[in-house]
Amino acid sequence: MKFLKYTFLFLLVLIPVAIISVYTVQKTRQKKVIKHFYNSLNLMQKAYPFISFSSSRNDYFKMLDKADEVYKDILTYRLSKAEKEISEIEKFAKEIVTKRKSSYISEAHIADFVGDVHILGGGNTLLKAEIDTKIREKDVIKCGEKSGCKIGFIDGSIFTIKSNSTIVFEKINENKKQNLLEISIKLLKGKISVETLGLRDFDQDFSINVKGTIVKFKGNTSAEIELRNAGKEVAVFCYDGTVRVMVNGGDQIFDLTTRLMCRINIDTETVAKYKIPPAPRAEEPINLSTIDRNTRTNIVFKWAPSFNVTGYYFQLSKDHMFANVIVEKFGYSGTTLILPMLDPGTYYWRVAAINSVNERGQFSEIIKFTVISGSTNNFIDNTPPEVNIEKINVFGSVVIVSGRTEPGATLIINNHLVEVGKDGKFSFIQKMYQKGKNAINIIARDAAGNETKITKYAVITVD
Repeated sequence: MKFLKYTFLFLLVLIPVAIISVYTVQKTRQKKVIKHFYNSLNLMQKAYPFISFSSSRNDYFKMLDKADEVYKDILTYRLSKAEKEISEIEKFAKEIVTKRKSSYISEAHIADFVGDVHILGGGNTLLKAEIDTKIREKDVIKCGEKSGCKIGFIDGSIFTIKSNSTIVFEKINENKKQNLLEISIKLLKGKISVETLGLRDFDQDFSINVKGTIVKFKGNTSAEIELRNAGKEVAVFCYDGTVRVMVNGGDQIFDLTTRLMCRINIDTETVAKYKIPPAPRAEEPINLSTIDRNTRTNIVFKWAPSFNVTGYYFQLSKDHMFANVIVEKFGYSGTTLILPMLDPGTYYWRVAAINSVNERGQFSEIIKFTVISGSTNNFIDNTPPEVNIEKINVFGSVVIVSGRTEPGATLIINNHLVEVGKDGKFSFIQKMYQKGKNAINIIARDAAGNETKITKYAVITVD
């Protein structure tokens, strides 16, 4: 009897422990699967601009529709099924970008430039900067005043060299057979921004050397590196992803994650780290809008307020790379800016929030608008297009919007141009950076210029 009693007591203790252990293992696995799921949606967001390069547009929408079921599988612990479906979504996103390779040069090249850009081939032969010019090791690129240059790589990553900046390509190794991409750059002067894409199966190794400080990044990363204060300070900004910083070649090594920046004193090697605010949401004028200068005397710029900021940094430019900025307001305290009417032409604007140490965060989306002199349209059709939002799904910080509008209409969601199918169907995916209630501003414009504006909201509960 004693044996049975002790056996019973032993089982009474063991069974709950076993249940708790199984539950803990499942919860741990569930967290990993959720993270994998969010990463796959981020890849789908990165792939979205490229769906026009493939015939997989409908398949893309089907994959987005599948996300809802995948999330249910995760919450109900059907994790093996979820992992299989997530892998399919991830594979699909990578294939979309692979299919666009015929539309791009599969080598380091000049993807875009404005203004006065010089290339010193091998460091000594002056070459003319042209679109698609190939970049080789030892090449020096100099961007003069009111100039800028974008360098594209085999995996779709883009480096943007800013005005009054000089860089040297110390190493370029783009090995298609081994899926290897090694890029090493020395920043001699100015500023460079980085957008790396982890959409293709490349083993990436990007590094930028600034006065002995090495900055490395890979995968999906948005960052900026600046040499300032007469070359005595290096500033590194991580807007999204992860950046590894090695001061003086490795005396200090640390990582910057999303919305962190650091200042490095070249002489003393001291490091100061700060949080930077997320990008504000640009609201007015909207993207691709037209303003008739004969109907008004000024232009009103508006953006959504950011929290815990000391001001904003507004820029208005005549070019999309903001090399020729014509209006600049640093430390502006409001979220509405009124400027005198501009001359006819195309303009671009953006805004960033500023923290307590006067460091700005990431800029908003670039907004393009046109100023004309006199209306050229005599509207006969006065009926605005219908917009039907069928579904808004929120997965972590990723939002998927699906619906229908008038076929042929121009659709803009949060200042992003969204492709509308022949049947009027559309889907849009965006990563939100603001915790809490986020506005989703939807504008549909027909050929006659009639507009329908709708605002929906998505609540983000994770950072």
